[in-house]
Amino acid sequence: MIHKRKHARHILPNPVHIFNSLSGEDIGVLVNISQNGILIAGSEGLNVDSLYQLELRFPELVLGVSELSVGVDCLWVEDASAKGQLYWSGCQIIDISEEGTAFMQKILLEAGSAPTEGQLV
Repeated sequence: MIHKRKHARHILPNPVHIFNSLSGEDIGVLVNISQNGILIAGSEGLNVDSLYQLELRFPELVLGVSELSVGVDCLWVEDASAKGQLYWSGCQIIDISEEGTAFMQKILLEAGSAPTEGQLV
């Protein structure tokens, strides 16, 4: 399957844990990120065509904060392991605050100019 996108995806140097903002449930970890999407690895896949409010928790402060809240639409889910123990969920960011946008731009700048070309949203 060929995926086309407008923005390059980046792998961040440190793990970013993702939680459901409404339930507090641990969703998984960030695999890669772009200006308008995220790829999540988790023990369960999200529901395709469903909206989520997620909290990305970064290990270090960026612009004085370590958490980013985003609204996402899950576009697809794939089994990432032979035994169904790991799932990739590709999500489009559909809601982010102005402060969150600045935070995201800073993160992407710090991620450098080496976008990933592996698993994509």
